[in-house]
Amino acid sequence: MKNAETPVFKVGLIGALSNLGAALRHELLSRQHEVVALVGDLNALQARPGQHCKLCDPFDALSISEAAAGLDVLICVYPGDVSERIDVSLSDAIVALSLGLPRASVRRLLLVADFDRDDPDEQARNQLLACTDVVWTLVQAPTGADTPGRLEDFINQPLSDHHQRLLGVAGGILDEARLDNHVRELIRFRG
Repeated sequence: MKNAETPVFKVGLIGALSNLGAALRHELLSRQHEVVALVGDLNALQARPGQHCKLCDPFDALSISEAAAGLDVLICVYPGDVSERIDVSLSDAIVALSLGLPRASVRRLLLVADFDRDDPDEQARNQLLACTDVVWTLVQAPTGADTPGRLEDFINQPLSDHHQRLLGVAGGILDEARLDNHVRELIRFRG
């Protein structure tokens, strides 16, 4: 149990409404970390102890810098909660994140996406990421990660195989956020 002297690990989460986002929120809350969901609608998530929301446009560097202030790490599940937007791409998100996070003094980024589908130009992505001071790790999204999800899906027992897999990936992402074992790499979770 935490007390007033226990340091808090503050994790920002873009894509909190996705299936993987719900798994990440469950893991973060069970580890007693503070969850800051960066969302487009402050009423999108039910209030819970240890979790709050901030307004953020994940494709706007200024919006990211304002919402990410005070965070230790940002996890972005792309396309997350903005999958209906057709005017933006993964490259747009990378540009906004790589400009916005240093302004907010956030040094760590974990970007979860289907890089096989959403990022056909690996060389362009690597050039964008090479220019940032942010310590990043790319995570290949598991199947069904960006579909809508609810935290309750991970609380109710028994869990489906899919939900157990997503919880395992979420745990691995959080371990990576704390340990920095795969800096500036693309990682894939098996299972």
